[in-house]
Amino acid sequence: MFSANLSMHLNISKLTAIAAFILVFMSLAVRSETCSDLQYLVGTVCCKKCDFGFFVKKDCKSPSRDPVCYKCYSGTFMNVSNGLKECFNCTECNPDLGLEISSNCVGIRDTTCKPLDGFFCTSWLSDDHCEAAQKHTHVCPPGQFIKTNGTALNDTECAACPAGKSVSLPHPQCQSSADAKHEHSRYSIWILLTLFIVLIIIGILAVFPILKAHVNKILLEVLNLTPFICTYNQPCGDGQAGGVSSGII
Repeated sequence: MFSANLSMHLNISKLTAIAAFILVFMSLAVRSETCSDLQYLVGTVCCKKCDFGFFVKKDCKSPSRDPVCYKCYSGTFMNVSNGLKECFNCTECNPDLGLEISSNCVGIRDTTCKPLDGFFCTSWLSDDHCEAAQKHTHVCPPGQFIKTNGTALNDTECAACPAGKSVSLPHPQCQSSADAKHEHSRYSIWILLTLFIVLIIIGILAVFPILKAHVNKILLEVLNLTPFICTYNQPCGDGQAGGVSSGII
């Protein structure tokens, strides 16, 4: 009985020792795969991370040796300490999405985009970076006027006209019927005046060649001159003394 108890005790001791060994081994294995925040894991080795603006060109061989870090190439950036093999591509501000560059991409920071003039941002990736924009509303629905002009942050704000007033384009604000008629009359006068000036200019341009020919004819008759042309190869004759040309005006 005693021998059986002893044998059982020895077996339990062996199992305990084996279990303890397994726990120690697993603890060492986990510890070897756990690196600090300033390191990254390569197999079972913890290497020091590369700084902002750099990427890992070649891993370290032991914790005592640093990896080979290269500076980000043009058109790329890295904004974290890292163990990555390449930097991130810079964002492009696409005009088709209503965007333009707010600040250029550098080695440690991505491009930031902002809305084009006349656009407002519809999707902010961060406080200073817009990823999509659209045009401001230029014409409000019937019966509404532009209450607030659009900005880079917000679209144009429209509001309903008060009772007794309406919007009469091209005026963007609410007007009474009398104001709208006065505005319409003023624009009509400007249109008629513009047309009158254009017609006068066209008339002058049309009459000028006729007037010029008529004046030339009168001068030739008064001076009793015959129109002719004197050239270098064909000099004026006896009856052409004076070298008077028909092109008086």
